[in-house]
Amino acid sequence: METEIIERIPTFVTLNNKLLAEYFLVFRINESNSIQDFSKITNKYQLIFQNFKDEYQQQNLMYIDSLFVNIIADLSLEVLINKISSIQEYILSKKRIKLVEASNETNYFNYKFSEFIHLLLFGDISISKSFTQELNTNRVFCIKNDFGELEYYSIYEQKELQEKLIKELKIEIDYNLSGILNNELSLCLKFAM
Repeated sequence: METEIIERIPTFVTLNNKLLAEYFLVFRINESNSIQDFSKITNKYQLIFQNFKDEYQQQNLMYIDSLFVNIIADLSLEVLINKISSIQEYILSKKRIKLVEASNETNYFNYKFSEFIHLLLFGDISISKSFTQELNTNRVFCIKNDFGELEYYSIYEQKELQEKLIKELKIEIDYNLSGILNNELSLCLKFAM
């Protein structure tokens, strides 16, 4: 029996200025608050997380952890209220959601966000369809560094890339796609390089 050799051709993906994920989250405005614009939101207790507008995206995030949807909801409020702009800032924040013992929190959040980044890059976790759980391991990611040189990251350098993106991935609210209507706040949360 002859063995067939399958040649895997790498797919190069440039990460500079690339949108990796966009989520729309819905919060109910606490009834004791009258909020008409974003500047009136000063703390998380004014809002109650309801759901993601896209049910598939919400379900896909549960592959990381059943609570990861709540982590992303909390992250979006930290971006909105406390103006954090990276995953690392969130992990180090004293105001983020508490889910595990204080001594384990940093490791817990680092692990969960590393898995999230892994599935964003090599999987299809952020799409509006059911997550296939298939990984595209022939992707090679390119990032132009401060000196204008390209850095390459394959599946073999995924740990280094995950650590880099935890520090450098930009998280922001797109106010043009967010809004307040009928006692509901809709936030567009973006993850981009």
